[in-house]
Amino acid sequence: MKIALYSSYGSSYTHPQEAEGYYEDDPNYVRTSEIVEVEFTELEHATVVLAQVARVDHQIEDVRADLTRRVQDLEEERSKLLAITSES
Repeated sequence: MKIALYSSYGSSYTHPQEAEGYYEDDPNYVRTSEIVEVEFTELEHATVVLAQVARVDHQIEDVRADLTRRVQDLEEERSKLLAITSES
């Protein structure tokens, strides 16, 4: 695969992309390096699956924490409403 570094117009961020096609022809991108040939060695399938599972586990933890905060906020709101009702 042939890749090069590209920067989008007006951005200081540079990223590697395949050197043929879209980025070479797009006027919004400027190639900032020479084109080089690289060969990527794929990871074993089991390694990729384990990484994907770990990513999903992390997302589950994030969602669970967010939902816990939301439930606590709702319970607090409910308590306040009940307190107002009992004061009347």
